Amino acid sequence: MAVALYARVSTSQQHYEGTIESQQRALQHHMQPHGWSLRPEHESSDAGSSGARLGWPGMMRIHGS
Repeated sequence: MAVALYARVSTSQQHYEGTIESQQRALQHHMQPHGWSLRPEHESSDAGSSGARLGWPGMMRIHGS
């Protein structure tokens, strides 16, 4: 099964702490035992994107793939 991976942090502090990278590692770790595949164009993230609005650029890139 092919899956998409999306990670987002909403504050500069979360971005500084490397939260996106830790989310991506956790999601990739979860995919492995299931045998799920991830194409590079289906992996995206947004740093400092407020949860108060929808339409985050990284999510829109995946949705458009």
